[in-house]
Amino acid sequence: KKDDRKKDDEDVSANPYAAPEILLGSPKFTMESDIWALGCLLAQLLLSKPLFVGKDRVSLLTAQYKIVGTPSKKNFLEAAKFPYYFKPAKMYKRGVDRALGHMLKNQGETHTKAINLIASMLHLDPSQRCTAAEALGH
Repeated sequence: KKDDRKKDDEDVSANPYAAPEILLGSPKFTMESDIWALGCLLAQLLLSKPLFVGKDRVSLLTAQYKIVGTPSKKNFLEAAKFPYYFKPAKMYKRGVDRALGHMLKNQGETHTKAINLIASMLHLDPSQRCTAAEALGH
């Protein structure tokens, strides 16, 4: 139903844990989208605030792109196939490690390991994200 879709859209559009593919309109929540959400949660625990903040779908995706990079042929060709895909006004390069390191002001080896884990979870392309088993072994 149309009303249900609108409600679903409102539920997802400003969720700081929503994976890019979900914000772009993928109808499926997958293990990969759960890994993304867990990466966002771990980042929030380290930073004491959400890593990605937006008031709607576009601003939240833009916040994600600033850190994980903009969809391109190299990093997430599939993005253009989703119903809410839009060509971003500005292109961003992937910089998860750098952004988190800057926010945490490089607080030692423990943080470096945590940043590496989070970076492995927060890939724009779901197929590039670490698995749950890989995260546990980190």
